[in-house]
Amino acid sequence: LAASEDLGEAYDEIEVPVEGTDGHIIFNIRYLIDMLKHVPVDAFVFKLTTEDQPGLITPLGREDYSLALMPMRRNR
Repeated sequence: LAASEDLGEAYDEIEVPVEGTDGHIIFNIRYLIDMLKHVPVDAFVFKLTTEDQPGLITPLGREDYSLALMPMRRNR
């Protein structure tokens, strides 16, 4: 969920195959979209560990190329 006084709210989900346990990690969607513009293929692996560790985006077939994205902190 993203909220702004000027722009309103937005919530989005995508279906993806998942390996491992369920969890909740929050990323800034603007940073994620900007990073995905630079992924040189249509399919990639997004490796996630814990909510305070970066996500690692690796294009399929390109182990020599990775992008790291830091998660946002959740208000508790």
